[in-house]
Amino acid sequence: MKLPISKEALKPNLINYRNHNKFVTKSTNNMKYYHDRGTKVLTPLKEGDKVYYKKTPSSSWMPAKVTKVGPSPRSFIVTSPEGIDYRRNRHHILKPNSTNDEPNNIQEKKDPDEKQDLSGTSSPNLSNCIPEKPSSSNGITTRSGRKIIKPRRFTFTEDDASID
Repeated sequence: MKLPISKEALKPNLINYRNHNKFVTKSTNNMKYYHDRGTKVLTPLKEGDKVYYKKTPSSSWMPAKVTKVGPSPRSFIVTSPEGIDYRRNRHHILKPNSTNDEPNNIQEKKDPDEKQDLSGTSSPNLSNCIPEKPSSSNGITTRSGRKIIKPRRFTFTEDDASID
């Protein structure tokens, strides 16, 4: 069984090389634009930076220190707290933010579960007599009252200082 096709489509055509080259370049640039839309520029790493690395791709982030910029692009030699050197690609290294994790201004919020007394009689509110727990230095409360606690991998502690 033959598919119907015009005789004109079967004739060979000469292709203008300049137009074809421009078309291929434009097409390649268009593909690159759409491919690079979801990427981000990673912060550069220097020797002595405190970072987190993955021992295996499925493991959790562990603290380390960059000891050497690797022999190939995007690779680094990191030293774990145990003193073991690992060569890792930049994809498996996380540099923590250098911003202060503690919020400077914490606003007091009313308890959303507390019911207002609409009867007009005033009764002592015993919840104010109970001392509040000191707010955690790494916790932030949202408008809805939910506490946000940053994971340990985003903050360095004194325990991690043993890497130096």
